[in-house]
Amino acid sequence: MIVIEAMVIGGVSQTIGIGVGLLLSLVLIYVINVQSFGWTIQFRLPVAFLLQSTVLIVVATALSGIYPARRACALNAPEQTAEE
Repeated sequence: MIVIEAMVIGGVSQTIGIGVGLLLSLVLIYVINVQSFGWTIQFRLPVAFLLQSTVLIVVATALSGIYPARRACALNAPEQTAEE
């Protein structure tokens, strides 16, 4: 469950990051550059790179969730709360 939660957090953060980055890049290319410099550049969305980075982020967050999951499994929670 902890590993799945880590994967979901990674996926959601990647999705938010891609959305905000896309919006910011569009504003910079089509608004800021035109107003400040009088020119713009061609916008290309690197779909393959975004898919690869999303898979990498989800795998990395899943791997990073293994250590806390193992630590949580090692605890005996009912006995810990009963002693305190």
